Amino acid sequence: MARIWCQLALVIVTFTVAAPAVQAQTASPSLSIDDLENGGFAFRNDDGSLTLAPLLTSEASYSVDGILARATITQQFINPHDEWQEGIYLFPLPETAAVDTLTMHIGDRVIEGRVERREEARVQYEAAAEVGQQASLVEQERPNMFTASVANIAPGALIRIEIAFQHAVDVRDGSYSLRLPLVVGPRFTPEPSAALLVSNNPAEPEHAAAVDADRVMAPVLNPADGLINLVHLTLNLAPGFPLSAIESSSHPLDITDNRDGSYSITITDGVIPANKDFELVWSPAPEASPHITLYREQIGDQTYSLGLVTPPVTDQANAPPRMPREVIFVIDTSGSMSGESIRQARSALLMALQRLHNDDRFNIIRFASDHAALFDSPVAADPDNLLIAMDFAASLDSGGGTNMLPALQTALADEPPARYLKQIIFITDGSVSNESRLFAEVSQSLGNARLFTVGIGSAPNGYFMRKAAEFGRGTFTIIDSLGEVEERMAELFLSLEQPKITNFEMFWPDGSNVALYPDPLPDLYSGEPLIFTARVEGPAGESLIQGDILGQMWSTEISIGQARPTEGVARLWARARIDDLEDAIIEGHDRASTKKTITEVALQFGLLTDQTSLVAIDVTPVRSPDQMLMQRQLPLNLPEGWDYEAVFSPTDSPQAMPTTLLQTVSLDMPSGATASELLIFIGLLLLSVAAVLALLPRAATQQKPA
Repeated sequence: MARIWCQLALVIVTFTVAAPAVQAQTASPSLSIDDLENGGFAFRNDDGSLTLAPLLTSEASYSVDGILARATITQQFINPHDEWQEGIYLFPLPETAAVDTLTMHIGDRVIEGRVERREEARVQYEAAAEVGQQASLVEQERPNMFTASVANIAPGALIRIEIAFQHAVDVRDGSYSLRLPLVVGPRFTPEPSAALLVSNNPAEPEHAAAVDADRVMAPVLNPADGLINLVHLTLNLAPGFPLSAIESSSHPLDITDNRDGSYSITITDGVIPANKDFELVWSPAPEASPHITLYREQIGDQTYSLGLVTPPVTDQANAPPRMPREVIFVIDTSGSMSGESIRQARSALLMALQRLHNDDRFNIIRFASDHAALFDSPVAADPDNLLIAMDFAASLDSGGGTNMLPALQTALADEPPARYLKQIIFITDGSVSNESRLFAEVSQSLGNARLFTVGIGSAPNGYFMRKAAEFGRGTFTIIDSLGEVEERMAELFLSLEQPKITNFEMFWPDGSNVALYPDPLPDLYSGEPLIFTARVEGPAGESLIQGDILGQMWSTEISIGQARPTEGVARLWARARIDDLEDAIIEGHDRASTKKTITEVALQFGLLTDQTSLVAIDVTPVRSPDQMLMQRQLPLNLPEGWDYEAVFSPTDSPQAMPTTLLQTVSLDMPSGATASELLIFIGLLLLSVAAVLALLPRAATQQKPA
């Protein structure tokens, strides 16, 4: 009898703990908004009524000068309610962006933002919101993900928020490109381990990702209900050299040649929904690509520089014999990869398998909520094994969470035989919230291997792709469509098979004190230029760059003093220094002191980081304290090509599926059900009764006469 009571109590307690997780994994019914006015969108309240959220439109204005890009994002918050509103919006930016400007427009009033310590900025914003002042706050959640909060939007009013940033464009294989993310895809959050929950140590990267997951989530609208968050994008491109092509794999373009060496570019459709990244690629005319590009900014006695140097193409006739490779393919088959993404991933994997040589070894690890390897250990890339692998790749389907860490650990675990070079090719959309934990794993466990990331889908997590490749001493590749798979994978494998340029060094004039980033300078794969930023105190004249190409020393001279004067270079140097400091934390350096240094650099140069925020406050109150302020979080589109049902309906059993992003993304909020406190009380009561009943037979035995 006591055993039955124990089992019943345990079932109730287990249900009490598990019920919220199970409920969180079930997508709520989609919310139709066809009948809403002004094309608005809404949340369903606890009583079933609809409440309009503030409308939002965005404008993106880009100016590209050589390799330096400057952009302004303008977001409009409109309040169609008859009550005061606070709007909260999660939005992406390029992962290398140096964000430095916040401006709030309220009618004819213009309020300039300022960079403050994150905690102080939050206190100032909340205090302003409380007393009825109009205020805005921009906070960094990840280097490519930000939250904008706007308080006290008056009934019927419009508030414009401008955010400005700059970054260097990407250069690869002689082509120049920039990528502007327009939507944040839903992110998977693994449960913290039991040890972390007990220790509650916020210094642990895995735990930190678990506790701040709500900061990188937003409601997601079912595409069946239409698309929202419209964006108008304009771009002025001044490449500095004649072009052979300007193209975009993401959107059709209207291009105007301004006849002065610049081009005006707009998207053909004019206004587009923010549901996939925008990519622009421009290629120099033959023999027009510059060998060296330099910018500088003078602040006091310090010279800040941004440089691009392109080493010569390696002569394959003198290349050493090809080294056999052990290639581990890691492929994401989670729910976020459904639809177009899984087709791209399968195609990329099949293409990669065809590039293997007879003397290579390989294995495939697929992951979603769980992970599994095709072979127990890497096998020879012979026809029989490749046929098995191709059948396996063609049969891959998607579903479940993006539990990336176990698969990554498996891929990094073993060292290959002595004569093999280990290369890991990671194919994913990167839709995770625990990036720092993953970077730490790569940093600690990489050994002599190399990690190459392949971003899949219309809105991959560029921060994960770029930074994982940096820690993995590899490169990253983004594939936007099925039509690009063959070209991009061929480029990737060509770079893997080419000899690298190694042992880069820079020599500065005597008497110069130089802070150079990246530090140390990285090895380069074929087609990659060296992009650096430096702060020089003292002489900034002729400098020398040298590297090792196929055992031969190559060198070239640059002159920082003759570089083009350009505003904003100092902030790019500061952004690179902050990035280096953040890497140091992941690599195990003291967190507290390094975060302090990050804060000091960010405040000195006026940059937004995870330690600093931008806040703008209008000193004049507009809402009286007796008027309620309602908070609304603005929903996002689902990235183009994603399958809504696959993302928000688990394909595994609830018991097998870890806690995921689904607890925060539903528009139809769950309500009702028995209070968890009551269930916990009943469970504990039954456990107590069971314990008493279990002791009764023992007590009777002890009292029985001899």
